[in-house]
Amino acid sequence: MNIKDLKRCFFLLLLAIAVSTITIKAKQITDTIAVDSLTVDSLVINDLTIDNLSAYELEVVDSIKPIQNILFIGDSMTGWLSERFAAYGVENGFKVSTVVWDGSTISKWAKSRKLPEIIKKYSPDAVFICLGLNELFERNPDRNLSRHLQSILQSIGEIPYLWIGPPSWPGKGKGDILNEWLQSNLDDNSFYYSGNLELPRQSRTNPHPT
Repeated sequence: MNIKDLKRCFFLLLLAIAVSTITIKAKQITDTIAVDSLTVDSLVINDLTIDNLSAYELEVVDSIKPIQNILFIGDSMTGWLSERFAAYGVENGFKVSTVVWDGSTISKWAKSRKLPEIIKKYSPDAVFICLGLNELFERNPDRNLSRHLQSILQSIGEIPYLWIGPPSWPGKGKGDILNEWLQSNLDDNSFYYSGNLELPRQSRTNPHPT
């Protein structure tokens, strides 16, 4: 696991906590939090412990820049998540800049060319993407959305990102085809499946949470 992967592990751990709305404060974390071959308490990287790292390797580990500025973009679902996520950031020392485009889709973001301008403006350390709700029941995403997805990923470039998949739509389903396609076409550990989350909704047919 290289330094970029190490950074991503912490980033993904943060997302799992934030999106699941589980508030864990530092004093409540005990023993070991394990992610693949990484353990936070002893800092094990591919069976290499902090005790037997070279001076150079220690210097590299110490130089890892913490994620302090997160860009959160997406459709109307983004707005419902952003308030809680921003509050979590205030408590934990990072800033969340949110850009909501109501009614937007993967294809709209790709075609608009807004994303490169937004990334340039905010210079994020990481990007969270919440898109797919308005394309939840797309039957052939590989044919209709592939080029748009690649356009978005190209705009993000080397910035670590995580795509928050759309939740289920009450009375209609989870959009399994789209969610499975997103997961298979995004980088490893860069997709959060939220189809099984039990969320209180605005109504029996409204997908937005309260």
